[in-house]
Amino acid sequence: MHVTGPRALPLIASERLARLSRDHRARLERFFRRRGCPAAVAEDLTQEVFARLAAYPRIEDIANPGAFLTKAAANLLRDTAKAARRRPTAPIDGAADALLVDPITPERILAGRQDVALVSQALADLETRTQRMFVMHRIEHLRHRDIAAHFGLSVSLVEKCLRSAHGHLAEQVRRQRLRKQAAQAPAFVLEQAA
Repeated sequence: MHVTGPRALPLIASERLARLSRDHRARLERFFRRRGCPAAVAEDLTQEVFARLAAYPRIEDIANPGAFLTKAAANLLRDTAKAARRRPTAPIDGAADALLVDPITPERILAGRQDVALVSQALADLETRTQRMFVMHRIEHLRHRDIAAHFGLSVSLVEKCLRSAHGHLAEQVRRQRLRKQAAQAPAFVLEQAA
């Protein structure tokens, strides 16, 4: 039976989509693998290209489907890379893994509160604008260029201010650790060091 009229359009589009998938799927998977994607990721990305194509309003109007799909694949790869760069990640190593299973003790709670107080004091030492930049970047996860636009400054000046803030905080934490180590060291060790 041959379908005509408005109901024929989805059928024609789905037939064309199936044909394009059959004709170009392997080539798109190779495209992704040549760009460093593992086979499973290449399959997923290829499937995403066809999912996006299925949402395209006029599949039948695509004059050069091979070029269209290659461009869609390149755009998807770029979008995926951008999203990965924006997503904050932190590798979990053995020390961080230990923190996940350690019980919360009163000592850890006290140490955490002391660390928060130390960072708060170190931030208070900074110029107000630099404080705000630090919070915008580290807490609100804004990019340097967004912070620069907010303050009407250059990106390089924002980067300089953030380096200064990080350096100040790192120095304060280092000094606090040295004070703790000195307080915990036996008296004879302190005498030998002097």
